[in-house]
Amino acid sequence: MAAYYTSDLQRQVQVQARRLALKLAKELGVTVTAHLSGGWHEVLLDAPDGSCFAGELHQLVIANAGAVTDGLWQSALQQLQDMPVVKCTTANCEVCGS
Repeated sequence: MAAYYTSDLQRQVQVQARRLALKLAKELGVTVTAHLSGGWHEVLLDAPDGSCFAGELHQLVIANAGAVTDGLWQSALQQLQDMPVVKCTTANCEVCGS
């Protein structure tokens, strides 16, 4: 997985944010998938089966267009902190099967 940063400070900030985001995701049961290559970088956050994020969103997509990944993991961490995981209330939901 390639990641490109504008400075050593950004690299350190993102390494810390990534560690915290992955830890919080594990606690919440959220699946994290990261695609970091070329000119498009994204982190996908998927709510656990039977759950969604507030606002009935089953997946959050954090993406950067361009060669650098500055801010990507900080944004993912912020989304995990701001969007609580709740029980999906959609009857016969096609996404999570609730």
